[in-house]
Amino acid sequence: MRGKTWNPHTDKRPTVWEATHHLIERLNSHGETGSAMLMTRMPHDMAAEARNLAYRLYSICERKGWADHARDYNALVISWSGIGEEAARLKQAQEAGDATEQLGMFE
Repeated sequence: MRGKTWNPHTDKRPTVWEATHHLIERLNSHGETGSAMLMTRMPHDMAAEARNLAYRLYSICERKGWADHARDYNALVISWSGIGEEAARLKQAQEAGDATEQLGMFE
């Protein structure tokens, strides 16, 4: 996994699966702000599908008894509204010219 350097705009074949796991990695390593920074680089539909996939994978992991994996997917789903709010704030700041340094913080 390329972790912090993954960018859906430069990836020649970005997938929802990949986006979901990168969002989880960012959430685990940098909290909601890290995931929000990545979300600002994703097309809106990719981010929405990543949330749907995380929820579906959480359900599957719960049924199978895979607690460690279920925890990561559930954390993304639970944090989604906070991540979305932070992403909106970051986009507003970027449009106002205030966020260029912060958005590059995890590169």
